[in-house]
Amino acid sequence: IGGAVGSQFGQAFRVSGDRLKVLVACGVSGGVAATFNAPIAGVFFATEIVLLSSFELSSFTSIVVASGMSTVVSRALLGNIPAFAVPPYALNNHWELVFYLVLGMLVGVLASGFIDIHYRIKEAFDRLRMHRLVKPIFGGLLVGIMGIGFPQVFGNGYHFMERVLHGEGIWYILAALVLMKALATSVTLGSGLPGGLFAPALYIGAVTGGAFGKLLQMVFPTFGISPGAYALVGMGAFLSAATHAPMTAIFLLFEMTASYEVIIPIMLSCVIGTAISRHFKKDSLDTVELSKAGIDLEAGKERNIMKSLRVGDVMVRDPEFVPEHMTLGQFADFIATTRHTNFPLVDQAGRLTGIISVQDFLGAVFEKELMDLVVIKELATLDVITVTEDENLDAAMRRIGYRNIEQLPVVDRDDKRKLVGLISRRDMVSAYNRALMSRTLSEDVL
Repeated sequence: IGGAVGSQFGQAFRVSGDRLKVLVACGVSGGVAATFNAPIAGVFFATEIVLLSSFELSSFTSIVVASGMSTVVSRALLGNIPAFAVPPYALNNHWELVFYLVLGMLVGVLASGFIDIHYRIKEAFDRLRMHRLVKPIFGGLLVGIMGIGFPQVFGNGYHFMERVLHGEGIWYILAALVLMKALATSVTLGSGLPGGLFAPALYIGAVTGGAFGKLLQMVFPTFGISPGAYALVGMGAFLSAATHAPMTAIFLLFEMTASYEVIIPIMLSCVIGTAISRHFKKDSLDTVELSKAGIDLEAGKERNIMKSLRVGDVMVRDPEFVPEHMTLGQFADFIATTRHTNFPLVDQAGRLTGIISVQDFLGAVFEKELMDLVVIKELATLDVITVTEDENLDAAMRRIGYRNIEQLPVVDRDDKRKLVGLISRRDMVSAYNRALMSRTLSEDVL
């Protein structure tokens, strides 16, 4: 809801894309801070998940202000009450750190499985040949059937989570709810019904940790194990592993408990769970669809600008080329009339066969007896690196850097020997600078 408010506010004032993203992040930050009475977690949630760890001081300042003000208002209206009434926990035995480590590993595997299940079910609904208004009805029917046996899957589950945090529940029921809640959430969202992933991630983590703690309590009765503590740590670890946002989870649970005793198990489980989840799934719950759309989430602003520009929009069409049978003498006369230093070679049919540069020519230019005998194909590079006009500048620049060359022949997508243009490093840098300047000016104006 907070993100939607930020988005609507930005669209109403017609702000730029980058500023709209910051407004969405501010809304999300305020929403998390107010809902969980956790302003620091709200800041990290917006930074890690909405801005994808793209840190800029101006945006970070706005997010901090939004989170802080939201917390002040919510506390004034609702009181300084935590989202969950969590009993005090203590680390009774240092061997429990090993158990929390194992819990983190388990949660990491389950979170990667949840990511896979969620998007497989979504894709299955997308393939269904149903009217778009019928799909939510069908999805609701499936969730209703699940709820007959497991009514705990209905709603956001906050009340049931609080019971689990107090140590309630039977281990095998809690274990079954891990799968049932994952399926119910995936069917709900995949069919087009409204909902989110934040609360389900907390729920699945809580029941996972609760079941794990119950089992440990039975196996090690003398350790004084508290299943509620494992449910609490499981909440944070699963949220961290599913969203790849460990700082958010760590600070959320710390602000909920205000206990230094439990912070070490939380940190261990969150970090281990996130590492294992990333090992199996590069993308998180929030970034899978972005990656499928071709957005490189690990690239910075500069690289994403390069990816947004097409070779076909920057290249030089109808470039100067030379026939492969031209002699060195003829080539010497030719380069004296042009400012270019790299030239594609073509055969009699006009098809690309190689590329030659002035530097290639300099090794033979002083051997005068060869000038009218040797053709330039003998000096040219025949293993040519090419690019198509549909590719982006990031791909072209990486190929140029691979061979440390200045220009690339642009060929037809379906015929790799049909020359359609030429693109140089200078052309790409100029296009990038223009695009960057355009974005900067639009942000300054708005």
